[in-house]
Amino acid sequence: MEGNDITNMSLREAIERRSLSIASKQSLRQSGEIASLDSSGSDRTPSRMTDHAGRSILLAMTIFIGFIGFQREACAQSPDPLASPFHAGLRLDYLRNYQQTTSLIVADCPQCGNFSNGSGNGFEVQLFGEVPFNFYRRLDLTFGAGFAQRGGAFGQTVTDAEMVLDNSNMEVPYTRLNSFSASLAYIDLSGGLRITPLKKYPAYFSADLAVDIPAGRSVTYTQTESILSPQDRFYPQTQSTTRTDGEGPIDGANTLFGIRGTLGYELPFGPILTASPELSYYYPLNEVETARPWRVSSISLGVAFRWNKPPNAVEEPLPPPQKPTPPPVVQH
Repeated sequence: MEGNDITNMSLREAIERRSLSIASKQSLRQSGEIASLDSSGSDRTPSRMTDHAGRSILLAMTIFIGFIGFQREACAQSPDPLASPFHAGLRLDYLRNYQQTTSLIVADCPQCGNFSNGSGNGFEVQLFGEVPFNFYRRLDLTFGAGFAQRGGAFGQTVTDAEMVLDNSNMEVPYTRLNSFSASLAYIDLSGGLRITPLKKYPAYFSADLAVDIPAGRSVTYTQTESILSPQDRFYPQTQSTTRTDGEGPIDGANTLFGIRGTLGYELPFGPILTASPELSYYYPLNEVETARPWRVSSISLGVAFRWNKPPNAVEEPLPPPQKPTPPPVVQH
């Protein structure tokens, strides 16, 4: 009996040790798996985010490159609205005229004083045409005809003088203000060259020789003087403090010659119409009239509307007609 009891106890102890060994191994295995999961999970999250960002950047770059390529191909295939064999248009300009003179206030009286430089406003309307030397519009022959107003006023001059005033039959010294203004209307003719340096940018500059022909009796002047002091005196002829010394058409008005330079930028309004803001300077080569030193230069700002004749369409040749297919030969 005692031997059997000892044997049973030994078997029971062996079973318990076996159970403890299996439980400890399972516990260790579970803790290792959890640690492995934690470790792999912590490594997987940033890697997944990095891969997603990389794919997004690659997709965006692919779309951008494709868009650029599409735009370039579309621009290359689209016709140039500025390319045509002939151009005609209308130019409208505001003129700021600068009157350059040292003209005598009284003819043949140097001691009576001189006028000084002045200015004035005007306008110009011109019909023009352009004939390109090639179809790329890099160099054009230009010509035009229109109407220009280059009038203005001299600088006012204050002088001292003596004359009979107020019907008193006494020579009284006084101070007077001398003024001179002119209306200068001309038929404007011009011709020159227009250059577009860069094909992709429609900025241009032109140089023209301008010829201004006096428009009949529209080239006129008015010269006046006014009493500044003493204030209680007036001119007997007008019974006022102002009188006109001369007015009417300018005798000996010359045909004006000048050089005009222009900067512009052509903006398309459609397939055949463009509008170009322009800035110009007109430099005179001769005097307005023969009797006095007097020249007029101008700075102008305006817009030129161009009609561009569409280039002749080149019809593609028709394909040659196909030869009819002979009927099959049936042999009996």
